[in-house]
Amino acid sequence: MVYRIWTYLNFFFHSTNQHGVHSPFVYQYLTKCLYKSSQHKGSRVHKVLMKSIPYLKIQSLLLRTDGQDVESQLAHAYQGLEFESTPADLIFIGRDQLLQTNTPWLNDHCHEDSMILLEGIHRTSKTSAMWQALCQEAWVTVSIDFYFGGILFLRTKQVKQHFRIRI
Repeated sequence: MVYRIWTYLNFFFHSTNQHGVHSPFVYQYLTKCLYKSSQHKGSRVHKVLMKSIPYLKIQSLLLRTDGQDVESQLAHAYQGLEFESTPADLIFIGRDQLLQTNTPWLNDHCHEDSMILLEGIHRTSKTSAMWQALCQEAWVTVSIDFYFGGILFLRTKQVKQHFRIRI
């Protein structure tokens, strides 16, 4: 519990909103997608997932989570969405599967415009270390830490940048 309080305070004092973002892609993603109100219910990470699918025009999705309700909710909200197709436009990794996911697996299931959404990146020191390691990977160009989760983009045409954003 002390670890999570410390990491949250550290995040809060080093994070920003859209006004501290100088990347046009990330700024538009924040203002036109993440900061828009949503009728979707669930955690902040699930709301990010539900908002990102139409905004990024996601066609294929890989889910690594024990919760079956996420897949049924997505299938109901977005007909025509392909699950378990590789390479995937979006990979969602729930907090229950975060430490079981490895870098080669992620790299093999992505393409240059993929988005990876990770839940619970600051729950423990091990998940925080895994998040930091993923952000340092050469194939990850944009990382967005919003404390409850993290987003990785593999946009090859973009300069490597890391953001801490309050959502």
